[in-house]
Amino acid sequence: TGNGNYLVFESTDPALVGATHGFHQAYVKSLSTGAVIQLSSVSDGAVLRTRISEDASRICYETIATDAFIGDNNGVSDVLNVDTGDGAVSVVSAAETTVPVSGGLRSSLEADISADGRFAVFSSQSVLDAPSFAATGDSGIWQVYLRDADSNSIVVVSANALGDAGDDWSGLPRISADGRYVAYQSSATNLGPPGALPNTIYRWDSQNDSTELLSVDGGGNTADGNLPDIDGDGNRVVFHSDTLVPAGDTGGFQDVFLWEDGVGVATLSVAANGDFGNNDSANAAISADGRYVVFYTEADNLVAGMSGHSEMLLRDLQTDTLTRVSSPPGVTPDGGVYGEPSISGDGRLVAFASLASNLVVDDPNGGISDLFIYDRSNDTLRRVPLERVMDPGVEYYAEKPGFSDDGTQLVAWLIDQDNAGSGDLMVRYNLALDHVQVLVGRTPDYPADPWPQPARPSADGTLIAFATTDPLLVEDINGRNRADAYRLHAEALTAEVFTDGFE
Repeated sequence: TGNGNYLVFESTDPALVGATHGFHQAYVKSLSTGAVIQLSSVSDGAVLRTRISEDASRICYETIATDAFIGDNNGVSDVLNVDTGDGAVSVVSAAETTVPVSGGLRSSLEADISADGRFAVFSSQSVLDAPSFAATGDSGIWQVYLRDADSNSIVVVSANALGDAGDDWSGLPRISADGRYVAYQSSATNLGPPGALPNTIYRWDSQNDSTELLSVDGGGNTADGNLPDIDGDGNRVVFHSDTLVPAGDTGGFQDVFLWEDGVGVATLSVAANGDFGNNDSANAAISADGRYVVFYTEADNLVAGMSGHSEMLLRDLQTDTLTRVSSPPGVTPDGGVYGEPSISGDGRLVAFASLASNLVVDDPNGGISDLFIYDRSNDTLRRVPLERVMDPGVEYYAEKPGFSDDGTQLVAWLIDQDNAGSGDLMVRYNLALDHVQVLVGRTPDYPADPWPQPARPSADGTLIAFATTDPLLVEDINGRNRADAYRLHAEALTAEVFTDGFE
């Protein structure tokens, strides 16, 4: 969350709260009390891409579970939104009247949530509004949608000025704090100027229903872009690209870029002396205040003393400095980081996964995957005690952490690598209480989920948006193996469907 008080993450570790659980669950941790609370409790499908609102009042996530809500029988992933205050759960990925515009049972994924939890964005193969159906028919093309929980309305985001929905895949949406702007990635050819490449980055403005192409070079040429993230006011978007090549960069590697409204595009994966990275950089996340950007890199020339393993670096856009955050001072990590990091709203806390065994004094599982939190205020690392919910002898990988903006809670996934234990779990870690809670899990006989994605907490961690094919706490009408989008009320552990696999 924005103040760094809550951290959300997902995990398969059943020891997090000392009980036996199923597959992937979501968790939130209060950094002030140390308490870890389980946000989900599903029995036959994973919870993914947990997101928390800035005030931690709502949590949005996707799930493939079939017991996520009453009537979930679409068999695809759904996106849910959960009010952590009263426990109410709504389905984000549903048509306004819960009646599909075009019949069918298709998935919804990749949920994100606004600061107050009112707005949720997600991608879906279901046709949830008339403009999408008019433009693409019953095509199954992935589109990005925005759900207004107050008015129960839904609108297609991935559309052009004429209102035509994208003619190819759109996804990976991220929403600004007030819900006005949505950044997303698309392969559609009809959203921007002619000549758009596969996988380009756009920003949609809900106030005037306009779409802007962001991944362009200094000459105005379209470039590819991947995994966008957006700051709180929507004026800054970060992403990585293979084909957006800065002047003087001859290395041919992926770089991380910042698009700023009224300014243009700047390269972030560059050393203080101006050298570009000698290997790939990717997976950027920006703080809600727009000042800090954390990203993954395999380059070893961006800051002094890099280990030769993959690292997480933090760029301060105000001072234009770059800092290594994936190891404490004086320690050379014996393993690399991986995946997508998460950053609190004020940029004080960074969560990431690492295979290093020497980052903290007591690492009980050695070089097996762990989740760590870097605190910029005192330049320290702490390890999230995921072993509390892990099955003994089972190898888990921690993935896809997501902070509430206030930094009090973290949700993440624990992946049961060999499906040898109780399965994948989404967990919530309360940073203050040092408490880990299983939110969503699956039974061991259900295969690993093919789309492990971060859950998105609200600002205070009380609501989490995610999508999964596992049914959760309300009727799932589209059935097992169909992804639905949910909003999870973290404290009451109740969920509501945002979409229900309609096409």
